[in-house]
Amino acid sequence: MTKRHSKRSSIPKTWAGILKKEEKYILKTEPGPHRKELSMPLEVVLKILGFAQTKREAKKILNTKNIIVDGRRIKSSKFPVGLFDVLTITETGENFRGTLDENGQLLFKPIKKENSKLKASKIIGKTVIRGGKIQINLSDARNIITEKTQNKVGDTLLIEVPEQKVVKHLPLEKGAKILLIAGKHSGDKGTVEKIEGERLVYKNKESIITLKEYAFVLPEEME
Repeated sequence: MTKRHSKRSSIPKTWAGILKKEEKYILKTEPGPHRKELSMPLEVVLKILGFAQTKREAKKILNTKNIIVDGRRIKSSKFPVGLFDVLTITETGENFRGTLDENGQLLFKPIKKENSKLKASKIIGKTVIRGGKIQINLSDARNIITEKTQNKVGDTLLIEVPEQKVVKHLPLEKGAKILLIAGKHSGDKGTVEKIEGERLVYKNKESIITLKEYAFVLPEEME
């Protein structure tokens, strides 16, 4: 078996809908903007959603029909589709968004057409560049140039794709609605109660302490 594949027994626990004993190997993702735990190869996603049953069927769909991820047509079966990415099947008009269930597993839920151009990304870095402008580095490997200074690492930007127009800025602060994207509470949702240094306290059924870096502020369009 080539390096294009991994043993099913070694795939991340976050991959929902994969039967590890069904086949011995599964396609690997190519390098991309997401961690392995938070993305799946496009071919695998098409199979999970029921648009293809075999590798040949998946390749035919990718070669002859418009499969759009975050506003761009994708033909590669290994392309990593991940958390908060929007997958559009143009032939059927269906749209899906990557999210985490309550067990921290990655899945793709159907969404309304009016939300299919909206993408949430977390700010993971900021750099001052020539002219005093600020380059914002986002969690899905996007970079946005802005003059606004209120954007902080840990905040979320809601953007339109593929234009990358910023629609909304959501600060990570008390009262923010969040999704935990890592750690033992991955997949949990709650409301921020307090932030102390690198620790964050959020309220679900009870108050829970986690790391600030695990929190992803959710726009109301994705709660």
